[in-house]
Amino acid sequence: SKFEKETSLQQVNEDNNQENVAHSEGVTKIVELKKINSFATSSLDSSINIWSLDSSQFKYKLKDHKSSIWSLLEHSSGSLISGSSDKTIKVWMVTADEGFCANTLRGHKGTVYSLSELKDGTLLSGSEDGMIKLWNISTKSCLQSIDNGSAVNSMTTLVDDIVLTGGISNTIKLWDANELLCLGELKGHGCTVWCLAPFEDGVQIVSGSSDNSIKIWDLNEFKCTGTLEGHDNSISSLKIMKSKLLLSGSWDFTVKIWNLNTKLCVYTMKGHTGIVFDVIELSNGKIATASKDKSVIVWKKE
Repeated sequence: SKFEKETSLQQVNEDNNQENVAHSEGVTKIVELKKINSFATSSLDSSINIWSLDSSQFKYKLKDHKSSIWSLLEHSSGSLISGSSDKTIKVWMVTADEGFCANTLRGHKGTVYSLSELKDGTLLSGSEDGMIKLWNISTKSCLQSIDNGSAVNSMTTLVDDIVLTGGISNTIKLWDANELLCLGELKGHGCTVWCLAPFEDGVQIVSGSSDNSIKIWDLNEFKCTGTLEGHDNSISSLKIMKSKLLLSGSWDFTVKIWNLNTKLCVYTMKGHTGIVFDVIELSNGKIATASKDKSVIVWKKE
């Protein structure tokens, strides 16, 4: 499938002369908020913008962090959760028209780069301080801390509460979150692992690294079953699409769509003028991409 640029939210804002709407610095993450038919974008400018899913119109801005926001999660409770370079995690109550910060979780000693969730609603956070923390978001209490041994840049949770972490050790670690045990490591990348995405089958994942490659892993066999090459710089974001194709964003300013069976790139989307920090397939079939160039581009199928 080919995609064309439908709108650049930065451009829309400039056209409408709403400077207070647009992010003033790079956009780091995008998360769809299914319960309120919206999506959220976080930025290095320490704010979160809420946009209409249907029209891509700006709705409102959330501000409470003191520094860049690097992680964003829609929690099963419907709240929006963000992690920042100010070392805090914030829990936001969001509706279609307004939102507010309900809780702040403190305990990390570095930037909170990644967030995930266990089956029972327990929140997981991964930080540059090398720690994975488990939280009860309603009581604001840290339930457990796991030492990952090095900065946690990315994290994803499988259905059986197996947690995978990627970071500067160039490896991917598998953790049993209930037993707090490391089950093993996946080795093969030559540089920092920036992003992880699970297959629906729960047995395979993909990872993206500063070695410019994307790797496919079999978790039963603990081995790499394929490598996708084509980006000219670090891979910063990965999402598996409903069509089973893979979406990747890179420091080379491009977004690529891959066929995971043939391991070939089937389409390249060019439009950003900075690092593509995040990519997402929205439930309406469009793709949204976030970049250091301060813009979010919404792409639709041609």
